[in-house]
Amino acid sequence: MDKKTYIKEASEQIKVLIANSEFQKANMLAMKTLTYFPDSSKIISLRKRIIKEVKQRNKDLVKFKIIQSKKLSKEENYPEAIKLLKEAQKLDFTNNKIYRLLFKNQEKYKKYLEDYFETHFAQQEQRLAQLAKENPETMIATVKKIELNSPPNKKIQKLVQDYQNQYIDYKIKQNKDLLASTKYTSIETLVKTLKGKTREDNLKIRELESKIKLRQLQDQKHEKYDFIYESKKNLNTLIQLKKYPKALQFIDEILTIAPEDPELLKKKKHIKKKLFSLNRDQIVLQILGEKKSKSK
Repeated sequence: MDKKTYIKEASEQIKVLIANSEFQKANMLAMKTLTYFPDSSKIISLRKRIIKEVKQRNKDLVKFKIIQSKKLSKEENYPEAIKLLKEAQKLDFTNNKIYRLLFKNQEKYKKYLEDYFETHFAQQEQRLAQLAKENPETMIATVKKIELNSPPNKKIQKLVQDYQNQYIDYKIKQNKDLLASTKYTSIETLVKTLKGKTREDNLKIRELESKIKLRQLQDQKHEKYDFIYESKKNLNTLIQLKKYPKALQFIDEILTIAPEDPELLKKKKHIKKKLFSLNRDQIVLQILGEKKSKSK
């Protein structure tokens, strides 16, 4: 395809795209054509037209979004007004009017939330108190929603913390048998559920975890001592039966649990001496046996 035909076809395609308001595609095609024919006045002119039309469209869009945001602000629909102004800001980030309106709406929305909170706080408290008695699970789910949907406020933080603590106390009481047991996998699942329904950094949960971990370590310690005690009894039996190779193997297994146990280390040394003596005696007997065979 020659230069003239290529530029003609590209120009027609660009015009169609402009007519359909597909400015991004039109600009991409214009830029592509200019890489082959950078001196094409027709394509350069079309690209200038694209830029001009995009600017005008953006200007119209910004104007429309500002007008709509003002209407929404009067209706106290501040979230939607803020959304429109942020969209307008992306189209014209140097427009100071948008910045002023955005700040004004954000302040109004903040004040609206604070007023709404004060009006409904007492109602929320009464509702949570009732739910705490009737249905603690619904209560804690409601607390989570309040925490997520309310503005940062000391009153709401205290309300959330108080009812989360109340729920944790309820679950601890409900699961007192489980928490007193050694079913640590089930206990871990319970704690994980509590974290999901309240907060991971809740002080009551952290205290509960600390108590469980301490008890688990103590249980493991007792189990270890019991194992060593029983193992030593079995070891003494093997020594009494003079099963020294098996006793030595068994003592090495116990030492993996208690590597510095002085009693075990002493017995290991004793068993090794016994084995050495037995092996030496067997060698002597073997030599004597061989001598007798030769003399015959």
